[in-house]
Amino acid sequence: MYSTQLLQGDYCVSRKNLKEHGVLDALNLGLMSTAGFSTRASKILMKYFIERGITVYIMCDCDISGYLILHKIKNGSKTFPWPLPVKGIGMTVADAKEWGKESYAEEVDRDSDYEKAFSALDLSIAEKNFFVIDGKQKKYRRVELNSLTVPELIKFVRSKIKPVPIKPTAEELKKYIQVDKEEIVKKALFDAYGKIHIDNVSIDMDRLVNRMLGGINGKRHWIYALQDELTKFKDEIARDLAKEMIKEHRL
Repeated sequence: MYSTQLLQGDYCVSRKNLKEHGVLDALNLGLMSTAGFSTRASKILMKYFIERGITVYIMCDCDISGYLILHKIKNGSKTFPWPLPVKGIGMTVADAKEWGKESYAEEVDRDSDYEKAFSALDLSIAEKNFFVIDGKQKKYRRVELNSLTVPELIKFVRSKIKPVPIKPTAEELKKYIQVDKEEIVKKALFDAYGKIHIDNVSIDMDRLVNRMLGGINGKRHWIYALQDELTKFKDEIARDLAKEMIKEHRL
């Protein structure tokens, strides 16, 4: 997994939309989508990533359940008692107001009240007033993430998560670099319009790796930058060989 960040989003947070708009690559972000409260399996997976230095974000709807989902992940629960240091970026009441989504709020009727949830959550007066329509009648208010249009969702995610550029080590680059020496010779011969036998082409791998590291700027995943730099490198070698052959053999 090349990502340095992971987003656990509600089921309406589409990987297709985030991928097509370049958000996953730009933010070095992986996506794990779940519905409702997180399962033990998803929490075990989040724990695994966090222990390896990957930041995990939680994105839920703007409702009491969404707030409670984040609370149980951050503080532990009966079924998974280990607190996880995740970052909540779900839609809050303040976000709903800022993004003009208050008018999209819908009324939700429940069979039971949120008394236990209120005792666990540290809600402000403004949040309680927004969520509770009639506590005795068990009527509450919510705003779903899908009230955001696709462009709004993209902008929302980008406003919450900052990019963390991935830069490989020299050893990681060496594992990915593949230089076809025969292809370099063939291109050189083609460029020189001649047929001369060349035994070998010497590649200074350490020098090449340093060049690759210098060409990686964090704007996109380093593997794509590596491919472009390798193409430039091979073309340069081929041109130099062609010049030498022309000079030495007067082609």
